[in-house]
Amino acid sequence: MFRIREGVPHFLSATRLLAGLWFYAAGRVPSDWLVLFGLAAAWATDIADGWLARRFGVASNGGALMDSISDKFLLVLIVLSLSRADAIPDLLLWSLAVVFTVTAMVGGVHLAVQRIAPQPTKTGRASAAVAVVAVLLAVRYPHLGSPLAGVMLGAMLIHMVGVVDDLRNVRPWTQRSHPSRKLRMGSRFLLKAAAPIALVAVAFFIYRLRSQSTVERPCILPSVVQGLRLSPSPEVSPGAVRIVTLNIASEASVERIVSELRALEEHGKIDVALLQEVGHSTTGVVKSAQALADELDMNWVYAAEDPIEPKAARSLATLSRYPLRDPKVFALKRVDRLFNPRCRIALAATVERPVGPLRIFNLHLDTRITFEQRIEQLRPVVEAAEAFAGPRLIAGDFNTLDVLWLANLLPVPLVERQGKLLQLAMEARGFYTPFSSPVSTFDYLRLRLDWIFLHGLTAVSWGVREVDFSDHHALWVEVR
Repeated sequence: MFRIREGVPHFLSATRLLAGLWFYAAGRVPSDWLVLFGLAAAWATDIADGWLARRFGVASNGGALMDSISDKFLLVLIVLSLSRADAIPDLLLWSLAVVFTVTAMVGGVHLAVQRIAPQPTKTGRASAAVAVVAVLLAVRYPHLGSPLAGVMLGAMLIHMVGVVDDLRNVRPWTQRSHPSRKLRMGSRFLLKAAAPIALVAVAFFIYRLRSQSTVERPCILPSVVQGLRLSPSPEVSPGAVRIVTLNIASEASVERIVSELRALEEHGKIDVALLQEVGHSTTGVVKSAQALADELDMNWVYAAEDPIEPKAARSLATLSRYPLRDPKVFALKRVDRLFNPRCRIALAATVERPVGPLRIFNLHLDTRITFEQRIEQLRPVVEAAEAFAGPRLIAGDFNTLDVLWLANLLPVPLVERQGKLLQLAMEARGFYTPFSSPVSTFDYLRLRLDWIFLHGLTAVSWGVREVDFSDHHALWVEVR
């Protein structure tokens, strides 16, 4: 007769499946503490179900398989939810996809050949713990996403190497057998390996259906919020203008941002600052932009990329010691990237210099798009800049990875040199960059994501400087 205690281990495994579905159905990022509690509870039940199964004498291959699947299913759904809400970088999602695909195939080998589910190992549990910690740190510190993804991928690859090495001792691979027997074993492997892979595919399909509503929802062009400097008379130079562009990676501390910007003034005061990913602080995004301008004593304009998600770190702000007029928002072409489709904008304003007006464009383009798609996103900005009768500047985070994106999801490195192609395309339209030599604008892999393009201006000096709170570097140029 079935006793209740015999079902407790299975119930604990099932709770992880339900927890993953809850995280995914929530649609928004819970608090950091709730994510921590959920993953801690999942880790506790992962240990408890196996211990109780052995304690009650109900351990089975089916239970071990359910334990393994529920672990992966929970982490997949949590990472999908956090990625969809832009709480973690896409790189963590890609590394997890690689790991789970190989793990599913290895599990299929165990099931097909040895007729038992793969057993937990110390390296497996350690690598899972590393993955959980990496996700938690990425939620709290988004700018650390790239190195955390590398750490997680490395830990899980070490685990998979151990599992694959263990397969060498699996019978009957180590025994001689008739070719027809090997064919039957291979067929069973393909069929049974398809099951866990199909599970990941179903999760992706559900995710795709949920994200499709985001793609179909039209982007709403945001309103421009504008403010004036505190002091009545600006202290500005009538000659050269010093301009800085920086992705501040949703940093909420106004003091840290101001400190880094002032550190850039060793060769002269910043006259214009173009900021991307202006984050949400305790007082709100607009108040955060206003506080920055007040601390720096600048005029400012601000626009959110997606007004429906006011807390998202998708805002642009332009600050200037000179008066700003004619602010305008441009809607950029939306790209269906399978994951995290975004509404992208560019923010334009005219800087009233003593020597004449300067039209500046602040933008933040998509990642995981092809060069052709990037040019399409950039097209309305370039056309608007060409229509201005005077000097103009286009700057911001262009996300130009030297990668060819297959289906906006799979990266093929060094096949499409997007940075060089962008530079050539802009030069063909009459824009040039003073940063002609290879320069890194990102903390990792010497990536060049940020650009400044000039038309009708002469660059007097320029440079790149690292900042403490962002994985992007600040680019500055002094123009006449």
